[in-house]
Amino acid sequence: MESKPTMRALGVRTFGKTHKLELLSVPIPTLTGPHDILIKVAYIGLNQSDALRSRGFSRLVENITLPFIIGSDYSGTVTELGEEVKGFQKGDRVYGFTFASAAAAEYVLLSPSLSNGKFSIAKIPGSFTFAQAAALPASGTTAICALQIADKEVDGGLKGKTILIPAGLGGVGSLAVQFAKSIFGVEKVITTLSTAKVPKLEGLVGEGCVDVIIDYQKSDLVREIGREKVDVVIDTAMVGFSYLPIIKNGGVLVSLFGKTSVQMKADWPLSPWWIGGVMDFVDAVQRWRARRWGVRYFATFTEFKGENWDLIERLVGEGRFRAVVGEEVEMGDLEGVRRLLDVVTGAKGSLGKYVVKIE
Repeated sequence: MESKPTMRALGVRTFGKTHKLELLSVPIPTLTGPHDILIKVAYIGLNQSDALRSRGFSRLVENITLPFIIGSDYSGTVTELGEEVKGFQKGDRVYGFTFASAAAAEYVLLSPSLSNGKFSIAKIPGSFTFAQAAALPASGTTAICALQIADKEVDGGLKGKTILIPAGLGGVGSLAVQFAKSIFGVEKVITTLSTAKVPKLEGLVGEGCVDVIIDYQKSDLVREIGREKVDVVIDTAMVGFSYLPIIKNGGVLVSLFGKTSVQMKADWPLSPWWIGGVMDFVDAVQRWRARRWGVRYFATFTEFKGENWDLIERLVGEGRFRAVVGEEVEMGDLEGVRRLLDVVTGAKGSLGKYVVKIE
């Protein structure tokens, strides 16, 4: 029997912390259906979910088998297409997100037939590099979706409003501070940064994106901003509830952390009913906590919709958007990949998006 050709991949043979991550040799995937797409991967972007899934934490909500290959954000080149695929052709430079993971390999198969086989794909906008494109899918879409919720829920929409986006140089924050004005017409953007990052902000996200920077290591934000001065807080750093005093009565707190049962089922169809019940209970508690301050709370649901990709493409074309790549490491640099995964998993210290070069 002829053996299948193999490729290199980043993953784990046994669930555990980042020290378990290794270079694997696995078969190159092949098309199995008419809607499949095979991508030669150039870069991946690292997410918290990569560390959590490789530790086995997601086994409650999905079928996950070993060896497990990390990677959901990807960029690369289309090499093969199913006969029913429309809008793409071999050689296209593309980027996107796959719920099935496994993008941290020389090739990734995008297929609806895979377990939780939802995926998104778009052509890389403008002159963006593969590294820049790999930094966008999850973080960029999450930033847009959070702002869309705020725009819908705050009285009169976001145009002309004041907004706080903590961690303005984090993976999501560095994109949200750029989208706030350029897409939604926010008048005043406030962010928080550590002392070391304050001088880096303008050079990385551009001039005029942020109006007020609060050094959280030197200043008390509530005292600095004042009570009921902000219309919306986009909680990118799990600190939103400590900032409730600064939100105006009737204002909005949008969190990236949390889901309802409906959102959980949409992302993880195999998740048991009781997890949805727990999520709804937590969501109700968060809404109650916010309501005590006259604030309305909403959890972000990230939807990989075509119009969101179009927004990013338009901003790139107009020169009004930058992808912030904090650091790049090679696939073979296992210690480097492990180190960056630890940073991504931690609560603080990240700078933009960390990417891994695969090709």
